[in-house]
Amino acid sequence: MKFQSTHDERLNARVDNMLEEGLIQELLDFHEAHNKQRIKDGKQPDYTKGVFQTLGFKEFHEYLMLPEEEKNLEGGAKLLKQSIENMKIGTRRYARRQNKMVLGRFLEIPRREVPPIYELDTTDLSKWDQEVTIKAIDIIESSIANTPCKYESLTPKLHEEKSNIDGHSSNYCEVCERLIIGDKEYKIHLSSNRHKKVLKKKIQLAEKELGIA
Repeated sequence: MKFQSTHDERLNARVDNMLEEGLIQELLDFHEAHNKQRIKDGKQPDYTKGVFQTLGFKEFHEYLMLPEEEKNLEGGAKLLKQSIENMKIGTRRYARRQNKMVLGRFLEIPRREVPPIYELDTTDLSKWDQEVTIKAIDIIESSIANTPCKYESLTPKLHEEKSNIDGHSSNYCEVCERLIIGDKEYKIHLSSNRHKKVLKKKIQLAEKELGIA
């Protein structure tokens, strides 16, 4: 698919540009300031919280953990190269998840009120003005004026398994004491680690009160 290959090339170039702008040194400095002492204290790196979730930290972890003298050896150079490739792979995967999320949220959920969604071709940068700028302005102006747009919007593609999902329904989680909007979101919540932890804690508390544990 031409669109996907072009997108991947741009994402790879974006990572290369970040490297040229000093990404490796930033990672080394941050590791020295925030992660090195944590590891010395016997705490494992946690890439599920805060800034550590950012693309780059976990992909470069093994390289960052190398002693300084080993970073400049052949093994260190090889590990650095692999870390860079892992970051590019992670960046492409993240972009795909974003695209999938947009399509799922706006085009695959029935009965959800969303504005018309338009697709603009950004593949050829030399045609940016006619393919993106001019069309985008026309779309916005027609929306503001509440007049028909000369460009066709994307058609919702409803999956059969999602046909019964109500994007506006609300579900109350008795365990977490939270109101979850949307059947899909509620289903995701029930399988989340946060929900499971709260449930486990409440079960343990109940067993303790009953003298079971």
